[in-house]
Amino acid sequence: MAEQRFIYRLILKEDDNGTILVTSPDLEGLATYGADEADAMAKAIDAIRALVSHLMEGGRDVPQPGRPRKGEPTVTLPTLLAGKLALYRAMRATGVTQRGLAKLLRIDERQVRRLLDPLNASRFDEIDAALHALGQRPELVIHNVSLHEFAGPRLHDSGGMIGRPVRRFHVIPTTGSTEARAKRTPRK
Repeated sequence: MAEQRFIYRLILKEDDNGTILVTSPDLEGLATYGADEADAMAKAIDAIRALVSHLMEGGRDVPQPGRPRKGEPTVTLPTLLAGKLALYRAMRATGVTQRGLAKLLRIDERQVRRLLDPLNASRFDEIDAALHALGQRPELVIHNVSLHEFAGPRLHDSGGMIGRPVRRFHVIPTTGSTEARAKRTPRK
């Protein structure tokens, strides 16, 4: 599995009633609106979370975002949501089921369901352990922003950051197959 990105491109259009409509060329079916651009961008994150949750519940693919063009509006997924999405993609890529991951991690299957639920709070160390069990190595990259940028909504464009600090959650495959990793893990 190649490096994953969690920065989705957005299309902002003024609607007939003066609100701002938000859609995405990366996420078919995403649509939300806001009173102004900042409100629309903030609501885009909630709409993406709901859409990702729906796709994951249905066992469907959650598309990778395309590369943004300079000046194109984008939104960076919250770090926890990005981790959950990375785990979901890793499970699909390796063919590991929730039950299989629970066995690899020696935890209850209900804990795996909670780890995957975008609407449930989880701990990063649990997501990290699950990704490692599937042969993935997550990396958290944090970019500095100026103080005036920090006060705004969490958004940025590809030409430069605007808003809160941008966090990118990268997942990089490790060497060795999942089966080989599972065999090397000692049983208690």
